[in-house]
Amino acid sequence: MRGTGKSICYDECMKRLIGGVLTILLLASGLTSIATASTNDFTFKSFHADYYLGADKEGRSTLKTVETLVAEFPDYDQNHGIERAIPKSYDGHSTGLKIISVANQFGQRLNYTTYDDGNDNNVVRIGDADKYVQGEQTYVITYTRRDVTKYFANVPDDEFYWDTNGTQWSQPFGEVSVTVYTDKNISPTQSKTASCYQGAEGSSTKCTATTQDGVVNASDSNFGVGENMTIAVGLRQGRSVAINRRYGKRSLVFGCCRLSLQHWLGWSPVFGF
Repeated sequence: MRGTGKSICYDECMKRLIGGVLTILLLASGLTSIATASTNDFTFKSFHADYYLGADKEGRSTLKTVETLVAEFPDYDQNHGIERAIPKSYDGHSTGLKIISVANQFGQRLNYTTYDDGNDNNVVRIGDADKYVQGEQTYVITYTRRDVTKYFANVPDDEFYWDTNGTQWSQPFGEVSVTVYTDKNISPTQSKTASCYQGAEGSSTKCTATTQDGVVNASDSNFGVGENMTIAVGLRQGRSVAINRRYGKRSLVFGCCRLSLQHWLGWSPVFGF
């Protein structure tokens, strides 16, 4: 019986030892997974852009943009915020980019800084160096530009043609939506329906766009990594056409190069990004 007791003790001890080792390995694996997780490892619940098209007294195009991004971060300390890269020029000339404000969904201002990334983009870095963010976070970025113009000779109408969320994100978007407002001198043409396209760069897959009372809305869901929404709106000619004397082009035809939206990789190794 004594020998059997030793055998039972041995078996039980080995079970406990193996169980303990497995627990330690699992914990270590979990810690390693968290430690090595990329700051890219989060998603966006939604992206919405409000575009306000207009023209100044000189007949030069103006655009006010209000973007609302809802990010979903992991429930551990990984990210301090996001970065948004916005082109400073278009079609070879400056757009006079001005960042007006950065806030949350309640209108409370958020800390941010800007820097030039060397690729003609003004990068808006949102967040605090000494504070991590977890769970759902909302960022509302407001900025203005002018002379964001291009004449498309292959279409009969002036056209607002715009890439919205962009193709350079490393995260998917649950939903992307756009609303386009125009002032009284620039109205969507009644002869052309607004168009919407989604997918990777060069995609011709259509999404839903509607026009009512001069306001254009477009939306779709389940955007994968690198997928963008493009909105195209025909604009009424006549009063909507002006001469941009500075650049010698029709001024109320809007277009945009692709906007690079990026995650926040980090400010400095000091903060452990």
